[in-house]
Amino acid sequence: TLSNAALLQLFLFMSLIKGCLEFFGYKISLLLKKALISTNERKEEVEVIAKELGEKNSELYNMSVTDKLTGLYNRMKLDKVLNTEWDRAKRYNSVFSVILMDIDNFKKINDNFGHQAGDKALVMIADLIQESIRISDVAGRWGGEEFLIICPETDLEAAGSLAEKLRQKIANADYGKLPGLTASFGVYQYHSGYGIGHLI
Repeated sequence: TLSNAALLQLFLFMSLIKGCLEFFGYKISLLLKKALISTNERKEEVEVIAKELGEKNSELYNMSVTDKLTGLYNRMKLDKVLNTEWDRAKRYNSVFSVILMDIDNFKKINDNFGHQAGDKALVMIADLIQESIRISDVAGRWGGEEFLIICPETDLEAAGSLAEKLRQKIANADYGKLPGLTASFGVYQYHSGYGIGHLI
């Protein structure tokens, strides 16, 4: 059997060990807690950066497919949509139509009123187009004063009706100090056997 002195020493030794373990356990716990907080902060930082990158990428993409002046799609995007619709119509034997419009005598506006007035007219026409088309339709600036509207699942008659509606809207719109504007329209329905160049 152990003497009282030995028992006391053993008790003190065990208390010391326990105290050390508790102390170091507390320190380790603090370190782990700090590491966890740091990891969570880093994770939040990474998430914020990823979100910002996603937003910037989206912004850059939108800039790459949008006509800066009118806010409609640009020629690059229209070409892509046109090819997609062409392939889809060919594969599934579906139909789509396009409307190509040109503002009449637009050069006179630039010559008589200046390019800023011409730009303003283009923006107003673009707004009229955007108001007139369906959500599924894709409109863009084809070049200069030309605009293209791609109408999925739309036959020639329906596309012709949209073109006429738009023609009247443009002719009846108020352009402020500018004289009244008119536009000419070409409408075409997809037919197999012809290429996109023939369509345009």
